[in-house]
Amino acid sequence: MGSVKAIRNAILLSSQKPFSKIFQRLANKSMEGLNISSNSTSGAA
Repeated sequence: MGSVKAIRNAILLSSQKPFSKIFQRLANKSMEGLNISSNSTSGAA
């Protein structure tokens, strides 16, 4: 759970920066992967 929260915080912080669009697309993809893996590993990833 901690890593997911950290990624969400990073997304919020990066939204104020010019490269936020690129980062957000990457983050959204990794968030989907984390959501899938966290369901099976309780967020250990």
